[in-house]
Amino acid sequence: MHSEESELLFENSSRASIPIAIRNYILCFFMLFFILVQNKILNLALGILFSSLMMFERTSFLRWTILGVFTFNILLIFILGTLLLSDSSILHLQLSKTFAGLTLLNWYGSGVSWPEFKRKFLRLRVFKELALFIDRGIFQGQVILDCLRKRFQAAFLRTGKKYRRPANVSRAIAGGIASSLERAYHIEDALFVRNSPGASDSEQLSIKNCSVSFKDRGEVLKDISLDLFSGEWLFVTGPSGSGKTTLLKLIAGLLKPKTGSIAPESIRAGFIFQNPDDQFFATTPMEDVLWGLTEHGIAREKAEEMAKYWLREMGIAHLAHQPLARLSFGEKKRVAFAGTLALEPSLLLCDEPTAGLDYITAKKLLESLETIAKKRSLSVIWVSHDLEHLPSKSTRAMLLKDGQTVFLGAKNEALKLENLRLAGLR
Repeated sequence: MHSEESELLFENSSRASIPIAIRNYILCFFMLFFILVQNKILNLALGILFSSLMMFERTSFLRWTILGVFTFNILLIFILGTLLLSDSSILHLQLSKTFAGLTLLNWYGSGVSWPEFKRKFLRLRVFKELALFIDRGIFQGQVILDCLRKRFQAAFLRTGKKYRRPANVSRAIAGGIASSLERAYHIEDALFVRNSPGASDSEQLSIKNCSVSFKDRGEVLKDISLDLFSGEWLFVTGPSGSGKTTLLKLIAGLLKPKTGSIAPESIRAGFIFQNPDDQFFATTPMEDVLWGLTEHGIAREKAEEMAKYWLREMGIAHLAHQPLARLSFGEKKRVAFAGTLALEPSLLLCDEPTAGLDYITAKKLLESLETIAKKRSLSVIWVSHDLEHLPSKSTRAMLLKDGQTVFLGAKNEALKLENLRLAGLR
């Protein structure tokens, strides 16, 4: 999401001339003032004063738009109250307080960035959970905004100005909310994987005769067997719906087999989802990597060192404090890898890691991962349709079709035309 919708949440949207410490005192004093003082003229005067400060500090147009919408609603309620109520003095007083409070908060927020505000929260340990809770809420709000924005763009492209019709607006909103709820489902999976401690550093992953079924789809994996050794890279491919993602979720512990067994039952696995947004739990790359580390009990000072190291390893140290919502898809992929690798998994599960990336970006991402793999023992299962960007470290391949293994052996053999045809890829 590259629009200004998210900028208000992250960085100063004004040329603030008043330091944050003084802004904090002003905020606390006048919020208390509005609660105690019962004078609508004074409230309105203060509201105009803070609006003037916003003009002086050249606050962003979007923030003025937000204030304008709220002010319009206050004015509408004022007019209706005046016309319909016999005594509207109490209503007028409350509306004056609302207007003054909104202008105060709008002025304050235009000069304070959320990351800076959150860092102050985190220094006060009593507020740590509150700060993290708000941070996750902001990110989830951005996910919804992103989905809605894309739906409205799609509606405009397909219908032109007709997208403004109430029926089309309703469809766009419903579809956007449905998409964001689907993302929320994937985020819960990511939460499980990133919080899972993993109990084994076993040298071998062994899957024996496993099947997975869903009520609405029947069997999606049928009698799958696989052995993966420490440090081995396995390439897995197959047509859409062949069970590749289901296999990864089975290994990660997100799904239980209907039949068969997996040994060890718990393994330190990292999961890279197709859409990187599905696995973020903070608003910036640094905070997202830190979140995973601190959730595993690592002290914040040490976690910060580790986060910086992994962001540097993935080539995105310069983006550490940028809003995730404004990063490119390729940059988000690198953040997802940094957050996952920082937890030092023994097995990395990659679901379409180069999907949506251009040739150069995909090539550089793969090179970064293979460089990192040289420094540590890391097993990788690389699921992809992209036959142009295959890890050089992968010597074996698995071809799936309709939930079944149609080939398991040398990668060079798997890529022969007859085997690709057998898997329905040609």
